[in-house]
Amino acid sequence: MVSNFAELVSCAENAAELLKSLANPQRLLILCRLVEGPCAVAIFEAELGLRQPSLSQNLGQLRTAGLVTTERVSRNIVYQLADPRIAPILGVLQAAMMGDLNAAALQNPVDIKLAKQSRDIACGVFAITREIP
Repeated sequence: MVSNFAELVSCAENAAELLKSLANPQRLLILCRLVEGPCAVAIFEAELGLRQPSLSQNLGQLRTAGLVTTERVSRNIVYQLADPRIAPILGVLQAAMMGDLNAAALQNPVDIKLAKQSRDIACGVFAITREIP
């Protein structure tokens, strides 16, 4: 039973905003790439096959949503995840895209303490499932 329904409502609204930001194939690819580390625009183009106009638009939306930050390195703008706590969420989504959701759950179990600390990103843990040997 929920002890503080108002807190749950706020958490659900924040989670819905995060999911809206992820609800685009190109933005999802960009974020999954950023889990591996910072990346310049030219590398996004080469590795992900994204064209400059749509890439810039999606990077701007991710920046506005507060999911990525930028840093100028020489002539390049380098992007990185604004908050590393989103990486486990992206890991599960990437595994789901690749059809290997059970393996991701076993390799990247949810850190319950971290989930509680980052309620703006993860509302809670409903279940942790594993196959019984």
